[in-house]
Amino acid sequence: MRSALLAALLCCGLAGTAPAAGRANPKTADPETLKLVELFLKTSVPELPPESVPYFLAVDTATLPDRLLHRFLAKRIELLALKRLSDSRAKGSLKRAGMDPETTCGNPDILTPRALAFLKQMGFNEYKDVEVAYLMKETNCTECELRSEFTLTVVQVPAKDKRKKASVKYLFRDDDPIIALLAHYYSGTKNRNTSFFGIGSSPKCRH
Repeated sequence: MRSALLAALLCCGLAGTAPAAGRANPKTADPETLKLVELFLKTSVPELPPESVPYFLAVDTATLPDRLLHRFLAKRIELLALKRLSDSRAKGSLKRAGMDPETTCGNPDILTPRALAFLKQMGFNEYKDVEVAYLMKETNCTECELRSEFTLTVVQVPAKDKRKKASVKYLFRDDDPIIALLAHYYSGTKNRNTSFFGIGSSPKCRH
């Protein structure tokens, strides 16, 4: 079931998620759409109906009531991250051999504090910018490539005080293999790039 779900994600050709902004005078989604969203939000990923994934991901956030919006934003990010993780594993340890560095990527997702909390419940953890910079150096990946080849998710959370700037958060899924590299950062040891859980070299974008 999970492989079928990921295949459905692949067929969608979807990039990033739409921001939760622009909710002036929204029209509420039709009952069938609301029913679909509710189904996805209460169902574990392996049990989701693959044929309905494109419809879920295409839902206009401006049409969702607040009781669904926050969880929807988190769920959509989760599904897209799982697709990237699956695609990345299929490429082996060297993700972008012979390819030019990717330097252009979409804007950060705009999340409400509640949506961010839901995302963390789904297996995402927050990391500091210095940790992300370390991973960029160790993998020879740009930030955009960490976002496209791994599960790095960059989000903006609007401040309660509208006079202040939104805070930027960096998150990875717990099951992203790249996270294992941070053990060297925390311990101050050098990554010798000899073995990655006994199955070859550490993941990189290029040598």
